[in-house]
Amino acid sequence: MKQRLLTWILCLTTLTACAGPAAPAALTETAQWQEGGASIVLSLPENWSWGTIEEKADELPDGGIRFFPEDDPEADTVVRFTNDFGVCGTGLETERITLDGGNKVTSYAWDGGKPSLYRFNDAPGDYLAELSLDDEQRGQYFDTVMQILGTAQLGGDVIRASTAVVLTGYTEDEGTRILPEYDMERGVWVVEIHIKKNTGFRLWYTYEVSADGKSVIKTYDIDAEKEP
Repeated sequence: MKQRLLTWILCLTTLTACAGPAAPAALTETAQWQEGGASIVLSLPENWSWGTIEEKADELPDGGIRFFPEDDPEADTVVRFTNDFGVCGTGLETERITLDGGNKVTSYAWDGGKPSLYRFNDAPGDYLAELSLDDEQRGQYFDTVMQILGTAQLGGDVIRASTAVVLTGYTEDEGTRILPEYDMERGVWVVEIHIKKNTGFRLWYTYEVSADGKSVIKTYDIDAEKEP
C-alpha cells in the first residue's frame, strides 16, 4: 500500500514523466493555394500563421504555402508543387512512410542527419514539404508539422495515383512494375505497365486515366508493335 501511494505521489509531482504522449493539436485554420491544375489545402492550429509563395518567386521555383508558429516565424515549413523534382548528393537516405492522417510520403535525409524534405507519393504531380527547423525547433514543433502534412489535401478532386493504377486492372508484383505519372497540362494519369521477360523489364502497355477516373484508354500495346 505504501509503495502504491508513493508511486501516485511521484506521478503527481513529476507529471511529465507519468503522462502519455501529448494530444494532437486541434487543426482549426485553413490555408489554401491554387495555380492552374495544382492546389494545396492545409489545416493548421489556431496559433500558426501562413502565406502563399508565388510561382517563380526568388526564394523558390514553384508556388505553394509557407506555414509557421506565430511566435516563431523562422521555424517554417514550405509545401509546394514543382514541375522539376530531383535530389542528389552523397549520403542520401530515403524512407517511405505513412503519416497519421493517411498521406504517404518519402523522406530524404543527408549525411546521417534528420529528414528535411518529404515528397508526397500518391498525389497528382510532385508535391514537396521542406522543413526549416533547427534541433530545438524540431523538438518543439515536429509532431505538429507531421500532423499538418498528414492531412494535407493535394490536387483537389483528381484521383490518386493508386486509384489510377487500380483502374488499369494491373497490380505490381515481382514480374510487373507500374509507373504512374500525372500529366498536369492534359489532366490525365499516364500509367506505364512494365513486364519482366528474359531480357528484363520492358514497357508492355500504357494507359491514360482521366482525372476523375471515368475514362481509361489503352494508348500503347506491345502486341500492336509486333510485325505479322
